[in-house]
Formats: sequence, C-alpha cells, structure tokens
Amino acid sequence: MCTVHLPVEADVCGRNIELIAMEGGRLGFASNNNSGIFLWSREVGPDGDAQWAQIRVIEREKLLPDGVSSVVVSSYVDGAEIIFTYTVGYRLFMVDLKSARITELGKEFGCQRVLPFTSFCTPAMRRICADEGCGAGVSDA
Repeated sequence: MCTVHLPVEADVCGRNIELIAMEGGRLGFASNNNSGIFLWSREVGPDGDAQWAQIRVIEREKLLPDGVSSVVVSSYVDGAEIIFTYTVGYRLFMVDLKSARITELGKEFGCQRVLPFTSFCTPAMRRICADEGCGAGVSDA
C-alpha cells in the first residue's frame, strides 16, 4: 500500500479533496475552501524530488452564482477535466477546468457524490442494430 502526503499549505484536513490526473499523466488533486477550488500538481523540483505545487485557483465569486456561499468538490471526470461540485443546499454544478466555466445541473439533488461516466456498452443494442438496422442515436462504435 502506498500513501501520498499532501502539502500542509493545502489545508485539506476536514475538507473534501479529489485526486485528478494532470497534464502529462502527473498526479494532482482538487481541494476547496470558502474562497474557491484549488488545483495542485505533483511537480519535480530543482533537486529532482517530487513536490506539490498549487497551479491554479478558481475563485468562489467567479465560480458560483449570487447567494451561494460555499462549494464542496464531489468528483472528477478523467480525460475531460471536469469537476462536479455541490453546495450546502445540494445544488449540483459542473466545472470545466479548462475554461473555468460553471454549469448548474440541478437543485436539491439530495446527494453529495456524483459518479460520472462517459460511455457504456449495451450489447443488446448492437444485436438489434444488426437485425433491424440502427435507429437514431444507436451506434456500433
């Protein structure tokens, strides 16, 4: 078993964090506090040792609509650079890390975790496609 020591500066005690893949396959994580979402990356220092570097902050004021005071990191979509967050009232948001654009997905979801996926396989649909021809939205790819 391996452990990863997070930086003291990240102040992650009692906060939600999400491990994320950074550019070049490096390890990273996202954490939050009342001022925003913080992105950290594992970087190789001048001495050759790996160390954490805070690479970006998405400020709460730019992140959330008026009236929303705090946000919690919920999950990360690998390969899409998207983080899902929720608020105290369970309003669900999607944050695009490339553009820092936020999209509200719903209010009062009643949950704290999102399990995102980007595709799934339905072998039965493939069989129907072969027998009857593919309908709109059904692909064999």
